Amino acid sequence: MCSVVDTVKIYVECTSTLFYHHHLNTGIQRLVRTILKSLYLFSSFQSKRLSVEPVAAFNGCFYTLKESALSDCSQPHYRDIHPYASLFRKVLKSFLPASLISSLRNFFAWRRFFQKFSSAHTSPPTVRFNKGDVLFLLDAGWELSSLRSAVAAAKKQGALVGFCLCDLSPLKLPQYANEQTPTKFRQWFADMTQLADFCVSISRSVKREAQTYAQHDLGKKASCFQHIASFTVNVDLDIPNSDCTIRDHLKALYRSDTSPYLAVSTLEPRKNYEMLLDAFDSLWSTRHDVVLVIVGSVGWNCKSLLKRIKNHPLFDRRLFLFHDLTDAELAYCYQHSRALISPSFYEGLGLPPIEALHYRLPVIVSDIPVYRETVSGYGPFFNPSSSASLLRAISRFEKNRTYWLMKAAKFRWITSEQSYSDLIDKISYFRRKLHTD
Repeated sequence: MCSVVDTVKIYVECTSTLFYHHHLNTGIQRLVRTILKSLYLFSSFQSKRLSVEPVAAFNGCFYTLKESALSDCSQPHYRDIHPYASLFRKVLKSFLPASLISSLRNFFAWRRFFQKFSSAHTSPPTVRFNKGDVLFLLDAGWELSSLRSAVAAAKKQGALVGFCLCDLSPLKLPQYANEQTPTKFRQWFADMTQLADFCVSISRSVKREAQTYAQHDLGKKASCFQHIASFTVNVDLDIPNSDCTIRDHLKALYRSDTSPYLAVSTLEPRKNYEMLLDAFDSLWSTRHDVVLVIVGSVGWNCKSLLKRIKNHPLFDRRLFLFHDLTDAELAYCYQHSRALISPSFYEGLGLPPIEALHYRLPVIVSDIPVYRETVSGYGPFFNPSSSASLLRAISRFEKNRTYWLMKAAKFRWITSEQSYSDLIDKISYFRRKLHTD
């Protein structure tokens, strides 16, 4: 538990998830909502020593977010998205300059923020930081054009600044990133190098990668990476409403004689779905009872992948694709599938294998550092660059399925209290150390 004596005031920035990507609940958005909810829960038991307030950054300032209004924003709002919104965005991008599109995104994010948190046409109060306060940048800050000026102003007022590092994929694998993300991420990373006092990563793997990158590419400029720690994220696994309806089509799929293999992640190149399909095409050539269910929102650079799936001769017979499952339906898939397959080239944490094991579903995962850290011993590994390696891993799983089911049943992940006690301890430690240096 926290060992600090004085009150720690932590402002947690969560702008991108709540106001730019409020309709999404995958990857970093799911992570931000989980951390934010648990930080509130932890803070309620530590009120005399700990004060946690979520904030949003707009126009070079930070604004406080009331908890009563925040509860509405902390859930993904699928209903806010018009069915043709994605097509409309693509049309706009085809003839509007990027700077104008960015301005429009900022306007609509500000409009949503103002509608949710203002009263009598008055904006929520801006944050006035005091010496010893901590500003913890939790969200995807590289998407916010005004974040740098807001952070610089907070530091000028006396705040210590830390940031959460989820992964380094735009730096390590820029060829798989979306559009301008590598450029934006590189600039944000350079800003954090100059402005941040400390860093907390979501896995030991990411911590090691950041330290290596800082040592070889940033040199003495990377003082924040001299104060870096990692913590284990608690994943929001339990379904809040047990009465949620499971669509009939999904139930019928799982009534088949052979339980399906499951793949869960956004459809984008880094997730390596093309290789997964190559492996299953080989399986389907010899075994006609194999079923694969893919669950994931449509990401970027996946037009050819979607075409391949939807034009596949076994689509909607042995190959299924879902973009819009609820959390309850995703849990249903975890509970009734044969195994989860995650062929990703790179992850900072990788939520689906942890979620699958929570539901006692064995995993077959790519041999990457973070999976060695989080799920080693709970399923076969394979080379993500080789469909033959995946096929051998599936074969090993099938030969020893009873053993892997037994192993999955013993999986335990860190509790919410343990996870966020650890996070607050790390932030509090850096606060004490840096505040006295």
